[in-house]
Order: sequence, then C-alpha cells, then structure tokens
Amino acid sequence: MRCWPVHAEPSACPGLRLAVIVVHLLVAMVPWAAGSAVVVALPLSLLALAGLPAGLAAIPGRDCRVAGIAWDGSGWTVRTVTGVVWPTAILAGSRVFQHVVFCRLSLQGRPCDWVLPRSAFSATDFRRLKAAVRCSTARGACDAC
Repeated sequence: MRCWPVHAEPSACPGLRLAVIVVHLLVAMVPWAAGSAVVVALPLSLLALAGLPAGLAAIPGRDCRVAGIAWDGSGWTVRTVTGVVWPTAILAGSRVFQHVVFCRLSLQGRPCDWVLPRSAFSATDFRRLKAAVRCSTARGACDAC
C-alpha cells in the first residue's frame, strides 16, 4: 500500500459536538431513571459529566487544541490552534472506520485523542487520511509510512 502526502485541517463539527453532549447527559441521567439510591446515583452522574470536557476536546471545533495534521513522507506533524507545529506519532490505539477516524496522537509525550468524521473533510482528503493512519498503525503495511 502506498501513502500519499496528507494535509488535513478538519472543519468544526457542531453536530458531533451536540451528540457528545447529549450522550453524556443521558448517561448522567441513567442512574436516576433506574431508581438508584442518591449515594450511588450522584457519583455515577458526576463521573459521566466529568468526562464531557475530554469528549469535547477530541472533536474538531472550539474546544479542540489540534487544528491540523500532516504527513509528508518523513513523519507526522500536528498544528495546534495557536499555530505551533509539533512532531507527533500516531499511536496504536488509533482506529479507522468507514465514516470516522479515531486518532490517538502522541503530542509532546502525552496521548491526545482526536475524532475526525467524514463530514469534516473533502472525500479525497478523508481517503488519504484513512490510508495514512492505517499504514502508521500497521507495522510493515507499506514502505512509505
């Protein structure tokens, strides 16, 4: 498999952002709807709501610190919203699905999740991104990656 150069800067995804908020709120309400005791329901609800900022930070938009990613044949780089370009690596936890790419990046030595839906890219950019992430996570899958 050959990987083409990738330069991906996704557009904001307000629909996905809304879906993440709704899911977190519904999960927070489940213990109360199930009739759990307050001692059990309150910590579970708070735990569900505590994960909301991390979920929103993984979606392209105003809460995400990653603005773009590029593969030029020699390595991956990430551009942050402040304009700083950092070298990065695609970690093994990354997954490619038909309509979504879940990237687990190593940003300054710390893992950073990024959820990239098909709707945030042109068709060509999304195909190239999917192929490059597959190459990066599968060792020896292609010579160019």
